[in-house]
Amino acid sequence: MIDTKVISQGVTRKVAGSGLQLKHLSIESKRIGLSGLRSPLSEVTNGQIRVTKSEKIICAIASYLLPDI
Repeated sequence: MIDTKVISQGVTRKVAGSGLQLKHLSIESKRIGLSGLRSPLSEVTNGQIRVTKSEKIICAIASYLLPDI
């Protein structure tokens, strides 16, 4: 996703650091759609957002994983 400039390297590091993998995001987005993708990315853990709650970033990832939305 970095090569195609969907998300920045910093966001990619946050995703990787959170324990999420592309396959997790892909499965959730295909199963539930945009809300399935939003949930693990914006989950609050220990008072902090897991990765991001930015709609712009979440929509960019969704358009990469689900190009028909």
